[in-house]
Amino acid sequence: MFGNARQRHVPFKALLTALVLLSLALAPHKEASASFASLTIYTPQPITPTYISNFVDPQAGCDWAGVGGQVFNQRGFPENGLVVRISGLLEGNNRVEYALSGSSQQFGAGGYEIALANHALNTDGLQLQLFDLAGEAKSPVVIVRLSSNCQQNLTIVNFRQVTFTRFLYLPVLHR
Repeated sequence: MFGNARQRHVPFKALLTALVLLSLALAPHKEASASFASLTIYTPQPITPTYISNFVDPQAGCDWAGVGGQVFNQRGFPENGLVVRISGLLEGNNRVEYALSGSSQQFGAGGYEIALANHALNTDGLQLQLFDLAGEAKSPVVIVRLSSNCQQNLTIVNFRQVTFTRFLYLPVLHR
């Protein structure tokens, strides 16, 4: 009539689990300290990638395809000296190209540019990522595309440095 004992306790266990998770989420967090790990990375700015016409070499018109942008630190100032790598399949060939942030002043301070072709082309799945000079990844991989539309043959990706100092660890619950 009332079901077995295991069935009666399932809603209680679910309620208890929800309360524990809620209390963890609402508990005050300690400030970052030397013993508490933090993570500093560069993330793409909102609304990037953006696809626009090539303003770097306007005479090339449709005879150009590439990626460019700027890198900024946490305070919003341009950041020079980071390696920008783009890789992937381009016209049937694996390609890897590099640039250094700050090397292309057409994009402004902290700017970079990577020309990939002397014609507009469509491709998906190119991987863009930032590294320091020691080769350590400083950003997640950003998937970009190139467009054969002459009004979108420049892919803009700007990066901004962020630091995560608070982490919320939740227990893994199993049946």
